[in-house]
Amino acid sequence: YRPRVTVLKDAVVGDVARVLWIVLGAVGFVMLIATANVANLFLVRAESRRGELAIRSALGAGGRSIARSFFAESVMLSLAGGALGVVIAASGLGALLRLAPSDIPRLDQVGVDSLVLGIAATVSILVGIAFGAAPLLGLRRGQVADALREEALTRTVAPARRRARQALVVSQVALSLVLLVASGLLLRTFANLRAVDPGFDGSRTLTLRLSTSPHILQTAGRTERGDLARTLFMLEVTRRIEAMAGVEAAAFSADLPLDGAEYHDYVAVEGEVPVDLQSATKALRTFIGPGYIAAIGGRILRGREMRAADFAEQPRTVLVNEAFARQRWPDGEALGRRIVQYAPGVDPTQDVWYTVAGVVADIREASLAQPPVPTVYLPTALLPEGGFGIPASSMVAIVRAQGDPLAILPAVRDAIRGYHPEVPIYDVETLDQLMARSFRNVSFAMILLIIAAALSLALGVVGIYGTIAYVVGQRTREFGLRMVLGASGWSVGRAVLAQTSRVAAFGIGIGLVAALMFGRVLESLLFGVTAGDPAVFIGVALTLLAVILCAALIPALRAAAVDPAVASRAE
Repeated sequence: YRPRVTVLKDAVVGDVARVLWIVLGAVGFVMLIATANVANLFLVRAESRRGELAIRSALGAGGRSIARSFFAESVMLSLAGGALGVVIAASGLGALLRLAPSDIPRLDQVGVDSLVLGIAATVSILVGIAFGAAPLLGLRRGQVADALREEALTRTVAPARRRARQALVVSQVALSLVLLVASGLLLRTFANLRAVDPGFDGSRTLTLRLSTSPHILQTAGRTERGDLARTLFMLEVTRRIEAMAGVEAAAFSADLPLDGAEYHDYVAVEGEVPVDLQSATKALRTFIGPGYIAAIGGRILRGREMRAADFAEQPRTVLVNEAFARQRWPDGEALGRRIVQYAPGVDPTQDVWYTVAGVVADIREASLAQPPVPTVYLPTALLPEGGFGIPASSMVAIVRAQGDPLAILPAVRDAIRGYHPEVPIYDVETLDQLMARSFRNVSFAMILLIIAAALSLALGVVGIYGTIAYVVGQRTREFGLRMVLGASGWSVGRAVLAQTSRVAAFGIGIGLVAALMFGRVLESLLFGVTAGDPAVFIGVALTLLAVILCAALIPALRAAAVDPAVASRAE
């Protein structure tokens, strides 16, 4: 025996912390996209007022006065948006908590409190200052003459401002692609997990955990003691439940597939005495009662199921899964072979032997993401000689119904309490619920990332459309002159789409690199897909490019429909 040291925080939080950090990162990306979007809109709006602001500056308005007007407007808008966000967060918090895994520590304390309000106000003010400062970068007093000249003569956009807008669009595209790729990876993971064959059918199976400690079982005037009391309790309750209408099968076990409880032992097989632990077989150990495989919807490939007679002292019977049989007897039959628990320094020939009575189809005991491991299924009767035996203070009653398993729950409770009224019953759930809980972290992160990706895509499309529409409006005279010189409307519209495609392609290229780096954070949650899966990356990139071009299509058609005569008169 060796100690397994675990930090208390890790023991309490587990792998939920990684999911929460991923969600926080996704929320940060959405915030950056929204900030870039609003900053771009403020740049566009500032350009439409550029002549006005330049004239005010030329007439003596100080830079501080102009800056105050911009900051007042941006901060007020940001605070109003933050207040609306708090209202939406408070109203949607209940739905979010219902989606969250139940094992997140202190989940009941999550709420919109003073700390959350303070953070929201601080972020709103900082973001307001950030996108309020963007238009001021090109309005220094030394540029007043240039601004007046641009306003009076050509109304063209200065290269520096055009590059600033394009940089914001590129950042929006890149961040949106990162979230879309992360959502795609988790979506494929979720689909892969749902497609995995767990080795059992839990669609009509009800499970109830019962306290079977000797102190409880020896009450109510019963004379049985210890292991005998537990064995008689399980056999009699199983018989009563199986006799009920609507019940297909019933059994007991020490634990369930996918419940997170795993116990391993080293096993020796007859005729092969291990020299050390490395040469012994490490197998998962599961205690089951008669009818267990049928109750969980598993399959017996060869041999038979565990029977009530196997609870007698001799002969000792065991079931093994296909992985165990394939590993230890690849060229022979497992039925009738004998195994024994192995420990260093102990002669296995002097220990208690178990005879293999059946081979079970592989069941994913640990998780859906982990392949089946060699497993031995032992009778739940705990024998005084030892040999795999451990004290059990609780057991699981498993009931396979002919219809809805929850419909027979009251009758199952009555059957248990009719035999022993003082046995506590808790953790009632179906096997389907247990299986769904086994990948709850993936589904929780996936749902939140999909929501974040949808928001980021919507924000990005709105921002890109607004920017392109403004640029087309600013270049109306240019487009008119091109048409006067012989350019067709189609070539003008195509030029708008080409420029949008170049900006989008640059953003997608940066986003692909960032998504590849961000995907490594998701590796612990992925199953059946790599962090750099080409199908996801290519599919998301092409989809995002198509959406951006669709957003640019209306401004491009508007540019193609410019009337040269009207454009010249407008100028």
